[in-house]
Amino acid sequence: MTERWYSADGTMSRREYLGRAGMLGSSAILAAFLPLTVGCSRSPAAALKKVSIGVSPSLTATLEYVAQECGFFVEQGLDVEIRPLSSGIAGVAEMLDGKVTAASSTALPVMMQGFARTDFRIVATVASMANDNWLVTRRDCGISAIGDLKGKRVGSLKGGMPQFVLDLLLMKNNMTCTDIVPSFASPSQLIEALVQGNVEAVVLFGKYLDEIRERLGDNAVFFGDKLLTQLTSFLTMRDDEVRKNPETVEKLLRAYIRAERFVDNHPDKAMSIVAKAIDMDISKVRQAWPDCVFYVSLHQHQLSELEDKAAWAVTRGITPAARIPNFLNFFYCEALERIEPSRASVIHAEVL
Repeated sequence: MTERWYSADGTMSRREYLGRAGMLGSSAILAAFLPLTVGCSRSPAAALKKVSIGVSPSLTATLEYVAQECGFFVEQGLDVEIRPLSSGIAGVAEMLDGKVTAASSTALPVMMQGFARTDFRIVATVASMANDNWLVTRRDCGISAIGDLKGKRVGSLKGGMPQFVLDLLLMKNNMTCTDIVPSFASPSQLIEALVQGNVEAVVLFGKYLDEIRERLGDNAVFFGDKLLTQLTSFLTMRDDEVRKNPETVEKLLRAYIRAERFVDNHPDKAMSIVAKAIDMDISKVRQAWPDCVFYVSLHQHQLSELEDKAAWAVTRGITPAARIPNFLNFFYCEALERIEPSRASVIHAEVL
């Protein structure tokens, strides 16, 4: 698989793109900032349109929680409920079922649903970060290296980034999923299975790693590589919602952009907001922060990311499909083009 990263003018932008390695420094984006006060601003709530957004317990949800805490959704006339869910897989499923208006997830759930249906749209990407999916095993299982996983029971989220990262970790160590006994369950079930000894290892992310540390203490052993892959957070909505309420999409993205600029100007405050919201150790948030970019966009390399991961799913038999969907048809660029055209560089067809 190859991952290609281009800016709108064909050059590499350090602020907007993490690069092949998935790494980025903390330099701020040089953009035309909207006026922003030092603290969070709030506007009175009157005749607000209700919107719900499903998010997973990861730093990829930073802009959602900052926009809510600082009143940026309210400024746009939106009454937004941030709905914490177990994973991006759950968020995309609830979005498609009409239980939430929008969902924020990594590429994997979006890609997997793209094989099955065409009734949703990608309205933006809102975050990129280095890999935060780590393999955790029990010290008393005698596993001191990835190679020791042969014949062991290893749990992950089916069709999600943990499964993808597990596959990459195995390949990096000259192994495949046939060398282990795969187990799939929800994050809470995986943690319980590891604690009870029903699996020897799991791959999880974000605050779930903190929970494992708390429950296993020194018996937890972590394996991972933040350069293994990059995580991009895709904001998706149902096609009928986008068609009926394009102004809501635009207002939503304007609030995200306000949050993006707040994060750039006030990183310490933003870290505190998201750490509290997802119940994640603030020291772990600070440690991961330099590898995160919060930027609202739709660019060509994000299309390539979906295509590359779809190729993995076909090659590895994760999906029974033999052909990769045309993910270009899922991109809805019109809202970002109206707000700030440079944020949308995907060569796309108009939504019919």
